[in-house]
Amino acid sequence: MTRWHENKAIFTLLTLGLTLLPRVAFAEGNYVEASPTLVTAGTEAPKASPARGQRFLQMDFGMRKTFVKDGGYDTYSNDDVLTQGSLGASVTMFTRGRMSFAVGGRWDFGGSSASIRGAETSIYVHRLEGVVEARIHVRTWLYGFLRLAPGAMHARARLGDPSTPGDLGESRWMFVADVSLGGAVRLTSFEEGAATSPHLWVLLDVGYSWSPRSTSTLSPSNSEDDPRLYGDFNARSLALRGGFGRLALAMTF
Repeated sequence: MTRWHENKAIFTLLTLGLTLLPRVAFAEGNYVEASPTLVTAGTEAPKASPARGQRFLQMDFGMRKTFVKDGGYDTYSNDDVLTQGSLGASVTMFTRGRMSFAVGGRWDFGGSSASIRGAETSIYVHRLEGVVEARIHVRTWLYGFLRLAPGAMHARARLGDPSTPGDLGESRWMFVADVSLGGAVRLTSFEEGAATSPHLWVLLDVGYSWSPRSTSTLSPSNSEDDPRLYGDFNARSLALRGGFGRLALAMTF
């Protein structure tokens, strides 16, 4: 074999080796296939992995309407609806495939009013709940969720009795639990690779809220300087439970 043929064979082997070398990367004694990811002018950078689009901090504000069909609620409402503002925050804990799981907290606040026999009545309700949420991501801009939210509820009832110097009232804490199904759509971008920036979402969920039934005795707030005694008002027992719907806007970071 002539020197020219030897040089040609060596050049061919070197060219073949340089072609195959980037496809093999050695790590901890094992090899894995690898592809060059050199980004040059005019080419697109690799897109973020789907898991990155599923991890975010979310804060939302919206409105919740609970439909309370319990007869005891008629004392405080004319339409069986409890309207509340709703504030929530959650953070993704881990992901698996198209699924992700988040935990957070929620505060719902609001009330209703009515009148009975010319006396004004009202009830104001605070809900403080922990949230556990399972999500399935159809796209980075669209997901559905199942939300469980146990917590505590504070309700304050009031009756304006003109025959007493002050209102009759009662307040108490009790256990409450919500379960709901919903979905979220990202409004600011529908691109699959735009998930890691701050984004605006719209959220909608529907579900059921449960709380125990309680008796209600509205008592006057007697002044220590007033020797007169006023009686209590025994209202109907009340269970603030029923189906609900919530619409909210959210920001993710």
